[in-house]
Amino acid sequence: MDTCKACNTKVFFTSDFSDVCLCKNCANQIKLSSWKDRNFASMEELVNTKNNILSIISSNPNMTKIKKSVEDYFNDYIDSGFITSLDGKAGQKLTIFNDHCIITTKNEIKRDELINRFDEYIDHDLDDEDDDDEIKAISNIGRLGKNLLRGNIVTTGISMVAESMINEKQKERKEEKAYELSRRKAKGLISLGDRTLNLKDYSKVETYYAANKLYGYVQFIPKGKKSTDMFDCDYFFYSPGVFGHNINIKKKIEQLKNTLNKMISTLPSKTEDDVKEVKEEDSHKKNTNDNFIEIRKYKELLDEGIITEEEFNKKKKELLNL
Repeated sequence: MDTCKACNTKVFFTSDFSDVCLCKNCANQIKLSSWKDRNFASMEELVNTKNNILSIISSNPNMTKIKKSVEDYFNDYIDSGFITSLDGKAGQKLTIFNDHCIITTKNEIKRDELINRFDEYIDHDLDDEDDDDEIKAISNIGRLGKNLLRGNIVTTGISMVAESMINEKQKERKEEKAYELSRRKAKGLISLGDRTLNLKDYSKVETYYAANKLYGYVQFIPKGKKSTDMFDCDYFFYSPGVFGHNINIKKKIEQLKNTLNKMISTLPSKTEDDVKEVKEEDSHKKNTNDNFIEIRKYKELLDEGIITEEEFNKKKKELLNL
């Protein structure tokens, strides 16, 4: 049994946000279900909702205890430069901020669903194998025609059936191995809970639909990688939909892609920052080494009696910035 933070009522079932527990009555008063997941289309909607909820709390003396917690809950997104959010496939959520995104996967069951169907969602390109099968089929038809003219149709037919069965079995085994490999690699791409993507680590964002058009995904492509390096990329899955409001999802996804790519193009390059940092570090090391060499030279002059110990110590402090 928990205690409602607003009215101190003991209850078995609570509605929570952050680390705050509320009874059903208090949760309904502040319309918790409408903003708990912080799914807002824009910063403007987020700020307006915050102000409305704080107005409700201010008019109710019993709610003053949770005012600070509610403010912090909204300000967490506001201070991070919130832009928009979107619900996705299998309970995923994509939240976009000024310089990073968060992909949230709710629980292990939903995560396993995405992992197990990763091949289906990503729609791996098997065209080459399909082409090989088609070429084999055409070749077999040609063989059948030639042997029909030679009177060897029965022998040829048996041989072709046996060969076809072997090829089909080999193809099944290959597909099973490919699926298991894909599943293992997908586990590293789909994190339970929040997965933060720093946009400066990515070169581009693409959107795709699976072949059956029932699934779509946003692909975040890291710098130095291509869209075909699918196990090196990050993904947000969604349902494109064919009816009603889902049609608007396709439009919003395209807008998100354009927004993200524009943001990526304007962010400072991490690679450039790293190079600058390495150069500065190397320069510092070089200067330090040069100073040590100079100190040794002055020590030799001291040992030879050319300079005094006072002069040596003065120069040593100067070189070591003491």
